[in-house]
Amino acid sequence: MVRLHSQNWLWRRQCNESGVSADLIERRLEGATLRRAGAITAPSRAVSEDIRLGCGLDDRPIEIIPYLIDTDQFTPKPNNRLRKSVLFVGRVEKRKGADVLLRAIPLVLAKHPDCEFFFVGQVTDELRDQAEAAPAAARFLSFKPRNELVDLYQHASVCVVPSLWDNSPNVIYEAMACGTPVIATDVGGIPELVDHGELDC
Repeated sequence: MVRLHSQNWLWRRQCNESGVSADLIERRLEGATLRRAGAITAPSRAVSEDIRLGCGLDDRPIEIIPYLIDTDQFTPKPNNRLRKSVLFVGRVEKRKGADVLLRAIPLVLAKHPDCEFFFVGQVTDELRDQAEAAPAAARFLSFKPRNELVDLYQHASVCVVPSLWDNSPNVIYEAMACGTPVIATDVGGIPELVDHGELDC
């Protein structure tokens, strides 16, 4: 059995990045492996179709099985959102859209000067200068253990997932399990998780 996720060649293609010479070889080898697999699963229809087309799988069945989430750990905590805060969880990089959120901070502060922005994840070299120049309201927390991450979800006013492309982000599962509204881009498998304009938490 093979579980699809999101391959490097697929990320490069979906983010309009320059491909590398190994991409074609990787896709051919992956296709050969998948055709011999007893079963194939994927967390989203989007990634299953992207890989089906990219690897030439034709009508090979792919079972969609979303990621699992521990709802005993990731759970809402009522009346915890006493301050305005925006949460970003993931690598602070352009692929994840962190540069877009960083540019949006002054616009949000103009209307909500008491808002805070928490970035949980490694700041990559490509955005280090932009992160260092961000307003004082932006806090960069690097990695956090799971119990602290749950607390951040529970206190956040909103969780932002501005990816250029994504498979089926665990961040969305975790935020929604904690009752935190999610703002996300309409790309990849994200629309399979987030209903536009609906708030139920």
